[in-house]
Amino acid sequence: GSLLLYYGRREADTPSQRGMCEVDSTTSRVTAFAEKPSPGARGSGFPFVSPLFYILEPSAWSQIPTYNASLSVSASPASGAAATAASMFSFGRFVEHAVETLRL
Repeated sequence: GSLLLYYGRREADTPSQRGMCEVDSTTSRVTAFAEKPSPGARGSGFPFVSPLFYILEPSAWSQIPTYNASLSVSASPASGAAATAASMFSFGRFVEHAVETLRL
């Protein structure tokens, strides 16, 4: 399995500077994750902070090349899109993808 550490959000925590998450109160499993959400964006109100410490199961690591390829396609010259911070690899954004899309 995967391990994401988290702690209860404090008043001093700024969501746009942290990975934010929701946790199932029964299983303690992270059920939703947002990497540095903008104010008012999905995840900005999540009650937990995940502080840059993740241990992912092997199946998650094997998904990184596919995730990177999807970023390259979205910023390809053929699409007319320029490379932006959102289209460049970020481990935090990959964790968001792993939790939200892959459900790892």
